[in-house]
Amino acid sequence: MIPIQRVRLDLISLNHEAEQRDVELVQDPATGDFVANGLQLTINGWWEIDVLVRRAGLEDEIVPFFFLIPDPNINGFDAPQFDSSSDEAQALFECAGYGDESHQRALHRAAGVRFGWCGDF
Repeated sequence: MIPIQRVRLDLISLNHEAEQRDVELVQDPATGDFVANGLQLTINGWWEIDVLVRRAGLEDEIVPFFFLIPDPNINGFDAPQFDSSSDEAQALFECAGYGDESHQRALHRAAGVRFGWCGDF
């Protein structure tokens, strides 16, 4: 495996005029993990994080992730509701099956998102 040389984050609020770009992660010499020191997201709503990974001799890879603050899995019905959404977030939501009535089917399809079976986002 080619070692990772750099990990950078671009954090973009999808509901507010807020962003934090070029957040460099630092590699822990003891574990090899990349960590962000002092990073705090305090604005509620949908966020996109574009993760850039650089390896020697390969093109940079950028992968987007979408998440909601606060996490509705933890906050339940107390999580804020938002009327607007991005097309990318909506596509991930539908692909994962979260709008589906069958909990079992949603779990299977969510696993598909984890392993990239829902296409390129």
